[in-house]
Amino acid sequence: MVDVIAYEIDEKHIRYKCPFCYTLSSGRITDKAYNPRTFTLYKSAKPNIHTHGSCGELHNRIETRSSHCTFNNEQVNIHITDETKRPFGNNVVNFFKNYNQTI
Repeated sequence: MVDVIAYEIDEKHIRYKCPFCYTLSSGRITDKAYNPRTFTLYKSAKPNIHTHGSCGELHNRIETRSSHCTFNNEQVNIHITDETKRPFGNNVVNFFKNYNQTI
């Protein structure tokens, strides 16, 4: 099982940066951030972003999902934390914290 931190969440999707694959400026997806022939970093390599459904929930939690990654067959634990970007900023997180304290 692989643990990742969610990059972004909204009413429909959870997105996370994959630790196993990279997208190059050409659009090609690779499992290495460097050229294996010259061992130099690709300047354009960016972590590929995988998307899963969020079920309309924006609160902090851990979601377990099957991987969409070509280079990883393990299950993925997606950690939705205070650092995860949300459509209204972290006001949603603060709302849930205050709500849980009043109950």
